[in-house]
Amino acid sequence: MDFRLCSGCGAVASAGESACTHCGGAVVAADASAFIGKTFGKYELLDVIGRGGMGVVLKGRHATLDTLVAVKLLLPGLGDPAFAERFRREARLLASLRHPNIVEVHDFDVAPGGLPYYVMEFLHGQSLAEELAAAPRGLGWARVLAITRRVADALEVAHEHGIVHRDLKPENIFIARDGSREHIKLIDFGIARPVDEDDPGASLTRTGHVIGTPRYFAPEQFYGYPVTPATDQYALALVVAEMASGQPLRSAQSMAEVTLDGTGHLADTLALRLPGDTPAAVLAALERALATDPGRR
Repeated sequence: MDFRLCSGCGAVASAGESACTHCGGAVVAADASAFIGKTFGKYELLDVIGRGGMGVVLKGRHATLDTLVAVKLLLPGLGDPAFAERFRREARLLASLRHPNIVEVHDFDVAPGGLPYYVMEFLHGQSLAEELAAAPRGLGWARVLAITRRVADALEVAHEHGIVHRDLKPENIFIARDGSREHIKLIDFGIARPVDEDDPGASLTRTGHVIGTPRYFAPEQFYGYPVTPATDQYALALVVAEMASGQPLRSAQSMAEVTLDGTGHLADTLALRLPGDTPAAVLAALERALATDPGRR
């Protein structure tokens, strides 16, 4: 992911700017590694640990406490004042979520140049996506259900607080390890939103960027209908099926590709895609969660 930075003061520049609005220095293209060694507020940025369509995550250190944190910087092109305010409000809501299966959000601020960022606990381990990459035939139902229960518990708490995740996928489920202990963590609430927020067409930003991952979208996200807890239920069902079979139910990845393949009716062929030892009750629950109509999930 490329950013535009001032070569003089290091401030983030908006697209199309050739000179820094802060010091007048020249604006140059740079990747996320340009932030290594910089300090945002109390946090020194040490290394890049993740990239995505919405931003970049860096390993950081709290300058006073000398503890490790994860700092997510939001995509500059999306950082208009209204967008930044929405993230500030959401970060405040997410910081109130206290659950062992939800990553802790510690702080939110805006760096010089208007770049919003938020600070989370630093986790050691790997994502569910990485575990699945090493298990192309699936994880086995004991493992699948153990992970599912913890993710469902995390979603239940978020939903009780009026928060819909909107981007549930294997990359956003983290298998954290502390010695011999394992903790399943739901991460990256960067695009979560309150259930009652009036935001028609919430799957797209004003700049046309897709918010979320189309492969795991519920039908209502494709059509710009309101998202609800049922939206996360649909995505969770897709993730559960992928854990069980080792392969995603949708092969397409982009918005256009998934739309061409069809956004609904995955439940109709689900039994053929899952292992033969799938419990009947689990199959029925997944088919219900994959209903096209959110009210039937």
